[in-house]
Order: sequence, then C-alpha cells, then structure tokens
Amino acid sequence: MQAIILVGGLGLRLKSCLDNIPKALAEINGKPFLFWMLDYLKKQNIKKVILATGHMSNKIQHLIGDNWDGIEIIYSIENQPLGTGGAIKKALSKLDSNEVFVFNGDTWLTIDLKNFAEEVKIAGSNIGVALAKVNNSSRYGLVNLKGDYIVKFLEKKLASPGYVNAGLYFLTNPFEISMPEKSNFSFEECILIPESKKSKLYGYKKTSNFIDIGIPEDFRRAQKESLKW
Repeated sequence: MQAIILVGGLGLRLKSCLDNIPKALAEINGKPFLFWMLDYLKKQNIKKVILATGHMSNKIQHLIGDNWDGIEIIYSIENQPLGTGGAIKKALSKLDSNEVFVFNGDTWLTIDLKNFAEEVKIAGSNIGVALAKVNNSSRYGLVNLKGDYIVKFLEKKLASPGYVNAGLYFLTNPFEISMPEKSNFSFEECILIPESKKSKLYGYKKTSNFIDIGIPEDFRRAQKESLKW
C-alpha cells in the first residue's frame, strides 16, 4: 500500500508554536508530528510514502531522508503553492500503484487503513473520505450523508455535532479522476464537492482520536492526546 502526505502548508495559524520549522515537524510530546504519522503508517503496512512538500522542504528532507524504517520515501516538491488539489495532482506522478491513501500532514486519525480501503472498493466508489464525529463542527463543516455516501458538504461556522471530513482519503483509481487543467486548485472544492453531487463519495465512519494540530489550542491538546496514539 502507498500513501501521499500533504506537508507543504505554511502553518500560519500555528506560527506562535513553531520555531522556524514546517508545521509537519512541530513537536508533539517530544517527537515531530510527521514522525508519529510515519511510524503509524509503518504499523499499517504502508510500503511507500510520497511527501508533498513546499514550505521549508529542505528541513523535512534532511530529517526524514529517503527511507523510514523500511518505508520508501519519495518527495514531490512544490516550487509555488498548489493548493491541496494541485499538490495531490503533482504527487500522483510519483505513484506506481492504482490505489493510494492521501493524508493531511497536520491531522491525526486512528483508523484501520486496510478495512477503509476494502469498504470503499466494495461500495464501488473511486474516492473514500474518512469521517470523524465531533461535538462542534464550526471549524470543519458537517457532511450530509445518505446511507454511507456523502451527498453534501455544509458550510463551516455551524457549531453542531456530527460527522466532518477528517482529511484522509482513499483513491481507488486516482488516474481516472478528472483533474482541472490548472496547477493550483482545492481538492475539496474541485473534486470532492462535484463527486458528492453524484452521490459517489463514500464516507467511512470507523475512526477515533481525530485531532487537527493546525491551531495552537489543538496543538497543545495533542500533547496529551498523543498518549493514545
């Protein structure tokens, strides 16, 4: 199994907690967050990881190298911001599989990746979205579900409990996904929303321990939450 991790963000909201390092290397309980992610992927039998880097890419490359405890590490480097969609599109050129997991490099989620992939394929979807159940959705925006399929993404600022997009995707046929011609675009807006309108977007609910370290409050909370990881 192979994975793409998006680690090119500027980390502006977390700037007060960073010491001239990219957000993916922010220390959680004494260990860079990206280390936690790679160790977790190793346990789930991921063999190859493409790191979609941009901001301070050299620092990530210096620390991670081209092998992480047996995982092959490949770099897809943005010379300019490409958005989530552009970063994924560029990283796919490094892929040598017809299946891939895509992770946000600032989000933790406990999940059985093998089961996630199996359910998406059984459902006949090209894209599976891992969901997380939260008490307050104002930072993320709820998803509307019809059975196991996402049919709508609601706007943020609705402080309601429910399921949200947890920032982890499984693409069963990534090269068949129709991508925009432009290089800079949002995966969420240009791919996920149109797919949801076709009721072809599978929502996977068997997840736990969701946390987005992208703001100082949750970055500090992750120091304790990491004990569960």
